[in-house]
Amino acid sequence: MEQVVSTLSSYLVLNYLLPGVMLVVELEYLFNTKLSSGDLVKDLALYYFIGIIISRIGSLFVEKVLIHFKFVKFAKYSSYIDAELADPKIKDLVESNNMYRSLLTVQFLVLVLYFSNFIIDKMGYRVDFARCKLLLIVITLVLFAFSYKKLTKSIFDRVINYRNKKL
Repeated sequence: MEQVVSTLSSYLVLNYLLPGVMLVVELEYLFNTKLSSGDLVKDLALYYFIGIIISRIGSLFVEKVLIHFKFVKFAKYSSYIDAELADPKIKDLVESNNMYRSLLTVQFLVLVLYFSNFIIDKMGYRVDFARCKLLLIVITLVLFAFSYKKLTKSIFDRVINYRNKKL
């Protein structure tokens, strides 16, 4: 187990594992429920998977909202690639930037879940958890499909950028 944890890069720990742990801890506290199992291997896998989902929500939705409202601004991707090659510090800054986006997404999700639970409670609805599980599977499927599409586009853009510089 120590070998597995020691091989995780700081990026994976800061952007997947930490946000996953934070969300689980906050949900357990706020909703007085137990999500972790007590089995270290299972819990690390759970935190990591939840962290991946948090990261994808942040990348696909939260980041887009922040760009739309001009809270953040990004350079053109080709400029970013050139700058990353010229300034190795950018890689570290991007890692930290993505961590903050994931932590922001954790708090956003906690807020949404908290108010959703509050509204459902006040309206007296009973939640059908069997339907929630199916909905979760569908949402996760769509989320990973769009994440795959986004990463494929990034790879394509990098290849095109490289090819254009070579010509």
